[in-house]
Amino acid sequence: MVELTDDEWHHIARHEVMYQLITASITTAMDHQQHLVSVLMAKEGVSSSEAILPSARYAKLLRVGAERFALPVEVQRYYKKCETKASSLSLLFYWLMPMVKRLTPFLGFNRAWWVASMSVAVLALASSWLMMFYTLQVLGVGK
Repeated sequence: MVELTDDEWHHIARHEVMYQLITASITTAMDHQQHLVSVLMAKEGVSSSEAILPSARYAKLLRVGAERFALPVEVQRYYKKCETKASSLSLLFYWLMPMVKRLTPFLGFNRAWWVASMSVAVLALASSWLMMFYTLQVLGVGK
C-alpha cells in the first residue's frame, strides 16, 4: 500500500476522465486491518454494448499480474484471450524507447526519436502487409 498526498493523487489521476474517485474500505491480507483508500472506479454512465479490448501491451500486463498473484484460472484465461485478440500494434512501442536510447549518442535526441518512430511505423506497415499476403494465400486469392 502506498500513501499519497491529495496533490500527488490528483496529479496521477488528472487525465482519468472515464473514472470517478471514490473512497473504499479494504482489509489487508497480512494483518487483517481495515483501511479507507481512494480508488478510481469506472463512472456508471460509461458503458458500451460491446466489450472494448485493452491494447495487447496492457492485456499482457494484466495477464502477467494475474499469474503472479495467482488469480483464478478463469481470470488468467480471459486476460490471455484479450492479449491474443487485441491489436498488437502497441507491442511495437516496446522497441521505440530502446531504439531512441541507443541512437541518441550518434544522432542526437531529435533525430534518434524521428528514426526510431519511422522504424516502428515501417515495422508495423510491413507486418500488416505480411499478414494481408498470408491471409490472401490461405484464402487462395490470385491462384
